[in-house]
Amino acid sequence: MIEIKRFIQEAEIHGGEKVADFGAGSGFIALELAKAVGPTGEVAAIDILEEPLEVLETRAKNLKLFNIRTIKSDLEKENGSTLQSNSCDLVVIVNLLFQVEEPKTIAKEAKRILKAGGKAVVIEWLPQKLIGKENQFVHQPEDVKKIFQKQGFNFVKLFSPGLSHYGLIFQK
Repeated sequence: MIEIKRFIQEAEIHGGEKVADFGAGSGFIALELAKAVGPTGEVAAIDILEEPLEVLETRAKNLKLFNIRTIKSDLEKENGSTLQSNSCDLVVIVNLLFQVEEPKTIAKEAKRILKAGGKAVVIEWLPQKLIGKENQFVHQPEDVKKIFQKQGFNFVKLFSPGLSHYGLIFQK
């Protein structure tokens, strides 16, 4: 379980920021991000599957959060987020890299859409906690660090967002 309050504190999320949630699913993280950035901020929740995004839209509406925009898109393709270059303050990538064959594509897309000085927060399963490793890609924190640094990110810090995950923060 990810401790969302710790995650938001570590990421230093502020009101009015524009955030992209890569692999948003049904919005566990996106809903909290929407609260953190407030009505003047915006969350772009991106996922390849339509059904979880529909669940997220319903949940956001019920919570009266109108600053979430859902985008059905494939983040493993070039310009996969469909967002404009240099348009986001923060990119959040939670429990996604273990599912993709080429995580550098995700890092490259995060860098493209981040403003100068923007941050990317990556939260992944600790390898020993990942169950059912078939068709999944296990990444040690050091591996993820190298992937993002090769795309031009500066490593900021490692943090613990919960007992089963590790978190890394990078800056463009």
